[in-house]
Amino acid sequence: MSSDGAITGNNNSITVRPFGIRDKFGYLCGDLGTCFILGLVNSFLMIYYTNVLGISGAIVGSLYFVIKLFDAFIDV
Repeated sequence: MSSDGAITGNNNSITVRPFGIRDKFGYLCGDLGTCFILGLVNSFLMIYYTNVLGISGAIVGSLYFVIKLFDAFIDV
């Protein structure tokens, strides 16, 4: 494979365009929407756990911390 972004095989030549700013912006918008929904759900759960179930905010925050820490090691 050559380093100029062209893929050759079976006598066909396909040029691959570089990963540009439009692609990065598209991924940014998708990730931003995901993070917004995740933050909204986590905020709702924090209020639900503290007000409805009566769990201390420190315990809920610690639970979120442990889950995020666990997720950090699992994602590696």
